[in-house]
Amino acid sequence: MGTIAYNYVGLVDALNDLKARGYPGDFRIVGCGDDNDESCRLQSDTSGKTYEASQLVIKEHYRFEGPSNPDDMSVAYAIECEGGEKGVLVDAYGTYSSRRLGEFIRDIPILMDPGEGVQGG
Repeated sequence: MGTIAYNYVGLVDALNDLKARGYPGDFRIVGCGDDNDESCRLQSDTSGKTYEASQLVIKEHYRFEGPSNPDDMSVAYAIECEGGEKGVLVDAYGTYSSRRLGEFIRDIPILMDPGEGVQGG
């Protein structure tokens, strides 16, 4: 499967383009770490639906590294859900990344070569 590598200037540029290319929604992680031992799920801010990792595919992902400020490190995921809903998920990269989100993301198949999404600031 061929993959087109997009070259973005920064995170905002990537998010705007991904939305224009059919990933209009935003996702956030919910449930994990709560006192009721609920498992982690991804929730769509658009539809309100929640998804398990097995219901998701990462179609593209891009990591951004600020040239002089470590706080500029982030990663954007373009995600497609079972049923066709699409959107983006953003996390910090490195020291400030979410451990729970990182563990959840590891269970989602990635259809893009990871080396194609690294961006400089």
